Amino acid sequence: MEIGINGAYEILFAIGEKYSARIYELLDNEELPLFLREHYSESPHWYTNGEWNTMLDTLIWMSYTDNEKKKLLDEELDTI
Repeated sequence: MEIGINGAYEILFAIGEKYSARIYELLDNEELPLFLREHYSESPHWYTNGEWNTMLDTLIWMSYTDNEKKKLLDEELDTI
């Protein structure tokens, strides 16, 4: 199915809107530790992220469990 330029723009706009809404939810969530909310607000991969492809990467990262994140980060450190 071909969506065309307008359809693609609508999809990318929706991704940006949903991403921003989720980030605002995280920033307003007082149950999260302050250091984590500060990280979200200061990191270019979170609050100020304006690129749809990195938004997707960030959303995928958020979907990992803490154990999966630790494993990925440990593997990355092993390659340095």
